[in-house]
Amino acid sequence: PLAYIGTDNRLGGLQVAEHLARLLNEKGKVYINTTNPDVSSVMNRVKGFQEGIAKFPNMEVVGVDYNLDVQQKAQEQTLATLQKYPDLRGVFGTNLFSAQGAYQAVVNAGLTGAVKIASWDATVDLINALREGKVDLVLAQKPAEIGALAVDWGYRFFTEGADIPNRLNPGFEFFTHENVDDPEMQQFIYK
Repeated sequence: PLAYIGTDNRLGGLQVAEHLARLLNEKGKVYINTTNPDVSSVMNRVKGFQEGIAKFPNMEVVGVDYNLDVQQKAQEQTLATLQKYPDLRGVFGTNLFSAQGAYQAVVNAGLTGAVKIASWDATVDLINALREGKVDLVLAQKPAEIGALAVDWGYRFFTEGADIPNRLNPGFEFFTHENVDDPEMQQFIYK
């Protein structure tokens, strides 16, 4: 490829860890539910999250499960982890299915609010779950900006012979209970 234009998944995972650590007063056990062990984007999210949590001496990642993009499996895995670690304080769902399964397990276990859920991807469902208090943090990628950058740099490359930077990362936004209804944040919800 000429360039990578997209989200920095490792950095996103690292920042999710930092946000979740703050929500948990920088202490406690956390768990990761993810999709497939051979998908570089989600593995970089996992790696970044693990690196981020490692910065907090009173925090520990107790496990990583792979749900193979099956929400029901994510729910079952999260429930099993809640049973194994009754003192679990947080879960990071690395994509839509991971996060939805994780928060449903927490809701079904009656632990909403006690176990914080951090998720990746600002779908309407996850934003609604945030509004309902079932999710505590949602990372929103910027797909419109990613697409616009790809078209812009593709045009420059083919028409002007411009050198394309090796990496272009538009960044991301974090939805929280405090900003979920802010008008300027609504553009980052995937519709």
